[in-house]
Amino acid sequence: SGGLDPYPATDAPTPTTPWILKSRITQLERMRIIPTSFVLSHDAWERIETSRTTDGEFLFQEGPVDRVNKRIWGVPVVVTDQVGKDEAFLLSQDAVSLLYVTDQGVMVEATNTNMDHFSKNLLQTRMETRLGVAVTRPAGVVRMSLAEGSPVTV
Repeated sequence: SGGLDPYPATDAPTPTTPWILKSRITQLERMRIIPTSFVLSHDAWERIETSRTTDGEFLFQEGPVDRVNKRIWGVPVVVTDQVGKDEAFLLSQDAVSLLYVTDQGVMVEATNTNMDHFSKNLLQTRMETRLGVAVTRPAGVVRMSLAEGSPVTV
């Protein structure tokens, strides 16, 4: 999706996870799309955080990975179990939207009949809605494989 090229054929470094992520940021920016978040598995984020030099020192004490604020190359990272361990996504701000899937909108219910809520003047509320995810800008959704030796998939 998005017409992104695989790794450049010339002058390509060995594809490491940070390099793969940075190359995708650059390709989106060339299309005038602003990347706003990465979605990575816990395993992928751990591999990035614990990357070491050949001397055994942590590679990212400074530089492109902000471990405290969960950012890489300045782009926020969302870590989840909902993607495969070697899978990643890069999203632009306008790439995905939430849509109501029913005409009911947001439903709110309130009650004071739970346990002793009435005597304590408490009100319990519940809010519910039905939402669906819509891809509104396909070029702003980039799927990647972070498996060692795998070509980038888009």
